[in-house]
Amino acid sequence: MKLFDDYKPKIKQRKATITLSWSNYNESVEGKGGKQFVSVSFEGFQEGSSSPCDTEEEAQECVEALKKQHEEAYKIQVIDERTRESVWTPLLNEWKEFIVNLCKEKGKEVEIWFDTSVPYDCEIALRLKEHNCYYYCVNFRFEKGKLSAYDSNFDGGTSFVEGKETKEEEEKEVIRVMEKVFNGECEDKYDKSCGQRKHNIQENGWIKYD
Repeated sequence: MKLFDDYKPKIKQRKATITLSWSNYNESVEGKGGKQFVSVSFEGFQEGSSSPCDTEEEAQECVEALKKQHEEAYKIQVIDERTRESVWTPLLNEWKEFIVNLCKEKGKEVEIWFDTSVPYDCEIALRLKEHNCYYYCVNFRFEKGKLSAYDSNFDGGTSFVEGKETKEEEEKEVIRVMEKVFNGECEDKYDKSCGQRKHNIQENGWIKYD
């Protein structure tokens, strides 16, 4: 018998997330809207790959398998993204209306949609219809309805919003950023020959991933 045969090193647990969300595949084959699967992904110290599941039972089995596989190394939280739309929509609709009204005041037609990213964070992305920006002109990031950051090419990627304690201060920041969009600063670094990327947006304003 070898010494230390039964020894198991203690692993300091890191935080990890198992996320359930909707994924659409084979849209052209399955018809309008595509065939919908439950996508189960593991995000720990390194990004994990997604596993599309046909049924809820398969998804739950996949979740349990991931938990069992990683339970020693990770403290795992399971988040069902499919239920978050009803939570976020009431908080975000006010911001969406505020941004749309800013565009109307400028006589601009806008394409605008909601998108989820990391847990407890949601985004409102937009593109003016006259612009040739490939994905969006600007992407505002919110946490529990509070403006936390925005993504753009004119301010160097992700810009964090700090020190805005009131809704009025947040609105002024959104107006400041939107003025850059209205001035066309968001288009400066884009190749206009690439054309616009098409979005697949649900009726309630949430983006669907193909």
